[in-house]
Amino acid sequence: MTDAMSDVGKDGYTAALELALSEMRRSMDVGLAQIQGDLRLLLQRADQTDRRAEQHATRLDALEGRVRDIEQSAVAETVVDAVESRVLKLEQTSVTKTDLDDRTKRIIAILSVIIAAAGVAVAVVAVLVSHH
Repeated sequence: MTDAMSDVGKDGYTAALELALSEMRRSMDVGLAQIQGDLRLLLQRADQTDRRAEQHATRLDALEGRVRDIEQSAVAETVVDAVESRVLKLEQTSVTKTDLDDRTKRIIAILSVIIAAAGVAVAVVAVLVSHH
């Protein structure tokens, strides 16, 4: 009778282990899905930032071209001063390539940390599974 009880105990332990592994898999799946969603959002925001930077660069180029044209046509100094003032304001509010490079580096660093954390989690699960 102790053999039968021991078999029941083993079956109960196996069932509990399978349930725990199933819950861990579900937790990992949910976590990875959240990470993927966050990554998609970060990439979408990076794309939006890139588009805005391109628009600002285009606008800045157009304004610089207009400034050159005005200077070449010898328009009154007050008009030139007003245009330069607008260009300066635009330069102060525009996103530079350095800003975009810095932001991209931060995004890559964040993604690296997320991927490293996911790797550690997978390694821990693998170790736990291999010991049982």
